[in-house]
Amino acid sequence: MKIQHVLKSNFRIALIILSLIPNLVWATTASAACWQQENNPVTGKRYSSATEYQAHLNFWAGKMPIIPNPLNLVNGYNLYKSELPKMRGLSNDKVKHCYAGCRIAQETSQNTANYMGWYKERQDLIDCNPNTRFEHQDYIATAYGAKIKTNSSADCVHTCEQAWKSK
Repeated sequence: MKIQHVLKSNFRIALIILSLIPNLVWATTASAACWQQENNPVTGKRYSSATEYQAHLNFWAGKMPIIPNPLNLVNGYNLYKSELPKMRGLSNDKVKHCYAGCRIAQETSQNTANYMGWYKERQDLIDCNPNTRFEHQDYIATAYGAKIKTNSSADCVHTCEQAWKSK
């Protein structure tokens, strides 16, 4: 039983590490495939050129936080999935991002929460799906939540609702 648990954990870690490899070439791959399908968050319209899209990719790549250890990524992702039902009941999208950042930081680290928030927005930028939207403010809300110094999920909800309810 213990061996199966170790193998399962190692498999998850290996998957995360393998998933990071494409990050090395994400900008060129994404720009070739997506610039005509993605919406520019500044204008709200489709990008007008590959150059404009590439500039935005470069801007976002420059904001990439330090990649946390793979175990924290696994734990953060599992926590995020387990918190989804609670997040659905929160008042708006920014409160949800803030809450996710707060809870992930509580259980892993602030850096893990920041990276996961950055990565989620990166995915929205390169997924070639105009129905998912990159929003820098979503990342800011996640990072804000990651800085909250509390030990309870209720405090995360309260602080995030106070900070982001009207936004």
